[in-house]
Amino acid sequence: MTGHDLLDTLGDIDARFLRSEADMQAKNDGKYMWLAVAAALLVIAGGVYVVSRFVLPGRQEAKATAAVTYTAPSETTNTVPTSSTNAPDSKEQGVYVPEIVLPEGKVSLMADMVGLVVYGGGIYTQAEYYGEQDLEKVSELIGERLGTAKGNLDEWSSQDEYATEFASTTAGEVYTVKGYDPDFRICVCVYENDDILRMVMFMERMNNITLATGEDIFETRLHIYGNVKSVQKQSQEDWNHGRGNRSDVSISDEVWDAFWKSTVDAPVIDTWSDVNEAETWYREGKIVHLYLQMEDGTVNHIRLKEGGYVGYMITQDSFWVKIPLDVFDQVFEKVQE
Repeated sequence: MTGHDLLDTLGDIDARFLRSEADMQAKNDGKYMWLAVAAALLVIAGGVYVVSRFVLPGRQEAKATAAVTYTAPSETTNTVPTSSTNAPDSKEQGVYVPEIVLPEGKVSLMADMVGLVVYGGGIYTQAEYYGEQDLEKVSELIGERLGTAKGNLDEWSSQDEYATEFASTTAGEVYTVKGYDPDFRICVCVYENDDILRMVMFMERMNNITLATGEDIFETRLHIYGNVKSVQKQSQEDWNHGRGNRSDVSISDEVWDAFWKSTVDAPVIDTWSDVNEAETWYREGKIVHLYLQMEDGTVNHIRLKEGGYVGYMITQDSFWVKIPLDVFDQVFEKVQE
């Protein structure tokens, strides 16, 4: 996670989910953590933040190191991260997304901010969430019940507490999501009085995997190709300030289809090997946010970065490919009108 990821995460917090700690303890016996509170504290702390990744016993334990402290660089260059093959003990060609690793000792405040649940020996982190008027369209996607998220994790949790099935920052019932591989996406449903659905939070495992091309992100996992119902746009400035200013975008089927087809074989950009380099790269060039309303009622948040870059981000990481400029610019210019 880089500095831009932290700011973007703050922009993704809906005001209706902000509650005081006392209020939430009264309503949920202290089990449900509203992640926005920790996120706000991180901003107050200043320009230095901690990247926390977690590891379960027996899984790449040699990589469990102290938290990485990162300070954003003061100058920018024209360096661009490049694709590489760095998956340990794997012959897969592509970019290895590191496993989330827990620092020794107590967990940092960053861990409290990142919503997560442990399932099947893997760590799933917070992606899109749906509440109030959005619940009806996604409730039909709630699949098989997997278990109960404990809501037992906070910034004081130990390694042992993380290394248990259904350990989580959010208490609720865990289900599969119909139409999606549970190795990638599951959901945590939060109920009031055990029977009134109040929120559905998608949790995604985008760590300890190898991504080769855009097909691995946008088709295999997100099912974007041919399934977009409508598109809205938002500027980076509005996103950073949480203004919520979005407007509809009209893109011809021919241009849209060519755009997404070009991502199929586009190599994934390595933004994990050198976090400083990735931070610098991200700051260069204009960025526009797209919200894809899918046929199944879900929303995919996509970023377009000047220079031909198409990205997807969840709480702790962003995933990018680069496509031909002649195809990219037809959409990029349209969404800036």
